[in-house]
Amino acid sequence: MHSISGGPGLANSAAQRAKKVSKPDGVYFVPLTSLAAPEAIIPAIAEAVGFPFQSDNRPPRQQLFDYLHPKSMLLLLDNFEHLLGNGQSDGATLAADLLGHAPQLKLLVTSRERLNLYEEQGYPLGGLDVADTAVTLFQQAVRRRLPHYETTAAAAIEICQLVDGMPLALELAATWTELLSLREIAARIRQNLDILETDLRNLPPRHRSMRAVFDATWQSLSRTEQDVYAQLSVFQGGFTAEAARAVAGASLKTLSVFISKSLLRFNPRRQRYENHELLRNSPRKN
Repeated sequence: MHSISGGPGLANSAAQRAKKVSKPDGVYFVPLTSLAAPEAIIPAIAEAVGFPFQSDNRPPRQQLFDYLHPKSMLLLLDNFEHLLGNGQSDGATLAADLLGHAPQLKLLVTSRERLNLYEEQGYPLGGLDVADTAVTLFQQAVRRRLPHYETTAAAAIEICQLVDGMPLALELAATWTELLSLREIAARIRQNLDILETDLRNLPPRHRSMRAVFDATWQSLSRTEQDVYAQLSVFQGGFTAEAARAVAGASLKTLSVFISKSLLRFNPRRQRYENHELLRNSPRKN
């Protein structure tokens, strides 16, 4: 099983990976955003692969497992983070059971948080390269709304830097070009992240604002973890594990939790932990 974790915009990266895969029984996209509970994953997969449940004594879960057992296919499970859970029937356990019953099945999972399974091979995804890809994506998003809008390179780069090249944040910033100049958009992003929101109907509520994205992750932290993370916001330019322990009492385990939830990243070149630019500029208020 492969998982792509990190900030919003994971689906595009996963789709690009899936295009490179060929499986005898096919590659299937399984959207999970609208699901309210892990139990809904089974019917969602069945719908995606075109499997009709039978009227026999087997529960739906066993029927799907039996159907997938001989199959050599790839399932792209998109937006898994809200289905992880902590119990015996959580989404992560279901994914592990599915792989155990279908040895030729491959899963490609997108999630803001890693599943933490033995079978998992993770691909942390940061923001896009600001100098090239992020600016191009932002310009494309602007021109979908205003076809003749001319973006200045310097202003576009500034916005991309402020959001760390996150695709969803770039899309949300672009929605304001009908009302604000790029300089004004950048100035408001520097103040706080609340400008990065939209009323677009075809986006799930969790993805209509960066505040909603980060708040969902924040609520998944324990109170102690929230306190530690809030104290880490004082660092500018990153920090070492020793500094985090001295200032915030952060253990390596706690730092690992923040990384798994895409709240921190470790820069191996600099040997420092780095906060997300948006979160550093807009610290969470309790």
